[in-house]
Amino acid sequence: MNIFSSLFPGILVTGLIAFISWFLGPLIPGLNAVILGLLLGILVGNVFQFPEKFSGGIKFSSGKILEFTIVMLAFEVNLGELSQVGFPILATVVSTIILLLLATLYLGKKMSCPGANGWLIGFGTAICGTSAISALGPIITKDKAQIGISLAVINILGGLGIFFAPIVVKLLGFDAVQSGVLVGGSLHSMGHVAGAAALFEDDVRNVAISVKLVRIALLTPALIVFSNIVNKKQNSEANYSLKLPTYLVLFIVVSIFVTFVDLPGAFLLFFKSLGAFGLTISMVAIGMGISFKNLIQSGGKSLLFGVVIFLVFILLILGMIHLLF
Repeated sequence: MNIFSSLFPGILVTGLIAFISWFLGPLIPGLNAVILGLLLGILVGNVFQFPEKFSGGIKFSSGKILEFTIVMLAFEVNLGELSQVGFPILATVVSTIILLLLATLYLGKKMSCPGANGWLIGFGTAICGTSAISALGPIITKDKAQIGISLAVINILGGLGIFFAPIVVKLLGFDAVQSGVLVGGSLHSMGHVAGAAALFEDDVRNVAISVKLVRIALLTPALIVFSNIVNKKQNSEANYSLKLPTYLVLFIVVSIFVTFVDLPGAFLLFFKSLGAFGLTISMVAIGMGISFKNLIQSGGKSLLFGVVIFLVFILLILGMIHLLF
């Protein structure tokens, strides 16, 4: 009871802001509930000074609720998508993701991207935006502000990509398959891909969604490998290990279960919605820990890094399209 009473005020505040974001987010062009929650969290955290009794619940929202959300996200990861596409698409997705993650490790150091921001932005760009950063963040950094800034960068660039992808496709004169591979292979989150794909015909849209689903399916193995590499870089004495946090083990178990067990659509939708709302609460809490000063100082370099790594990703995909399609 004492633990509950100490957490309740902070959870109540983050929950109320998340509730507002949940309903207003879809009504604002270019935003969703998760990103609006992050922005409102930053605004509220900088305008109001909350008493100490709120800190426990806010920390719980940005920590344990985020871990719970990551497990819920696993219900959207179906490894079976890997076997349902042709070799050219699979080769394009796997090779570009590997090359981009290597580029992330190299450029993050060369460009002096602050803290873990570079790794998070590169991983989010390569796999599936918000979900990828949310899953990797707690493993490689305890600084929730870095996670928040990385999420902001990813969603700004993904939102811009919705409008620029069709222009690039038109300029290059791509056919339906090439267009779908570029859109589904380069944009950050499923929301960004779906938004851009909606501007094309059905044949382009189907390819784009299929490519994106393959990227999402690769989240689990990429998460294990990349987190170990990053932690090794942060601690030179660390060894490669499959010893993972409990929530990540549950994520892997759930994703494998969903792959082999055909669950009812309503069941999957429930957990997807639960995860989305939990993620909104977490983003509110993370936003409340970001100061405008830190956002300006760290956000500028992070945004520049995000632009560079996004352009590298697009060039890699264009190269694979030239070779295989």
